[in-house]
Amino acid sequence: MNSNQILLKNELNANIFTARVMKITCIFLLVAQLLNYLNIFAVEKSVMIVTVISGIVMFLIPTLMVNVLKLEKNYVKYIALTCSVIAVGILNVTLSYHVILLFLFPLTLSCLYFSKKITFVVLCEIIVVTIISQIMAFLLGFTKDHNIDTVMQLVCFGLIPRLMEVLSLALILIGINERTSVLLKNVIDSQSKSEDMIREMKNVSEKSADMSKELIESLDILSKVTSDISSTNEMIVCNSKELRHGSSEAIIHISEANSNIDHINNGIVELSNESRSIYSLSNNVKKITITNSEMMNIASEKMVTINESANDTKKIINALGDKSKEIVGIVNLISEISSQTNLLALNAAIESARAGEAGKGFAVVAEEVRKLAVESQNAVSNIDNIIKEVMLNTAKAVESMDNNAELVNKGLESMVQAKKSSDEVLLANEQMSIRLERIQNITENVMISSSDIVNIVEQVRSICDRSLNGIESVSEATNGEYEAIQKLVKLVSVIERITDELKILVERN
Repeated sequence: MNSNQILLKNELNANIFTARVMKITCIFLLVAQLLNYLNIFAVEKSVMIVTVISGIVMFLIPTLMVNVLKLEKNYVKYIALTCSVIAVGILNVTLSYHVILLFLFPLTLSCLYFSKKITFVVLCEIIVVTIISQIMAFLLGFTKDHNIDTVMQLVCFGLIPRLMEVLSLALILIGINERTSVLLKNVIDSQSKSEDMIREMKNVSEKSADMSKELIESLDILSKVTSDISSTNEMIVCNSKELRHGSSEAIIHISEANSNIDHINNGIVELSNESRSIYSLSNNVKKITITNSEMMNIASEKMVTINESANDTKKIINALGDKSKEIVGIVNLISEISSQTNLLALNAAIESARAGEAGKGFAVVAEEVRKLAVESQNAVSNIDNIIKEVMLNTAKAVESMDNNAELVNKGLESMVQAKKSSDEVLLANEQMSIRLERIQNITENVMISSSDIVNIVEQVRSICDRSLNGIESVSEATNGEYEAIQKLVKLVSVIERITDELKILVERN
């Protein structure tokens, strides 16, 4: 913490203390008010009340700024001290000679800030307020001072003595304040230097600790790396042995693989021949499928023709049924006419019987007409039965034609499905032919590649022989490197021990 920060903190504390002192002073004013009621002071009660209220208002302004509004501005101290000066001036105006050393109250408060400037400003305010308040007290005469009756007495016995007291005490307080300020600055400077030295020592210690920490971390990393390298080399040695053993076995397996590849090559040749045969069979199946598809198309066309003929026959039979219905209507009409004729013949016979001899000839005719009407009804009844039988047979024929048409449609749908299946078979056969041709080409390429593989396997076996020799050399070199790494691990352990001792030494300091 530097000097400016310390002085600023002191200023804030001084503001709080000043507000507290002025708040406590309000209590003394209330006590003075009580004593005045007891006639201890020779001041009128109304004047004393106004004085106490005015003083309390001025003394409570710093409390309002510091404790209520929490102000921490630079002007707070000036307002607080000015309020104390004004309060003392008000007391001097109203209480006159009862106020003697109270002018030192603001000056004493200004010394809390350890600032010659503030003390000088307060001193000037006190001088001005003292002069003004003494003159106003003389002129207004709230509390009569019998020792001062004239202006000359006011100046000689009132102003000059009090100003001299204020100035002399102010000089003493300023000197004490200045001396205290110098001592405070020396203490602050000493503290700052001590803090700087402590800070430098702390920085050195922290840097040493950081360096030790970094060294320890580096050694940890180096230790892990050397340990990993040691483990890796040990693994390499083991793997080299296994690799050498594996290479020997690989050479044996490669020889066996070479023999197997020869067998595979022979199998591929046979596969190529079989592929050619299958390709030929596929072409024959394709031709048969095409012929079958053409025959299915012809059959489908015939089924369509049969379906159309059946539909035409159905229409004719339906028309015949309609005509039969018309005949039934005509037969019914004839039957009704015969019934009417029969009734008319009966009526004629009755009338001829009434006529007697004159109506006998008409009766014979009526009887013949009636017989004809009866025969007509019988014939019409036979015709109706025949027509109903024809209509029944026609309905059965229509139903049979519908069944035939449905069967023809189903047969046609089956033919369509069969043709679709035939087309799919043809398409699949074509795709199979394409794939078989591709397989044939691939087989021929594999035959060529298998010969190359035989040569490559032979070269790999030669390379494995050379690799086996190289692995044996690497194994010997790895054994030497493993011994060197073991020595490095021991050296890292020694450095770690020294670093731990250095860390303990730094922590003690």
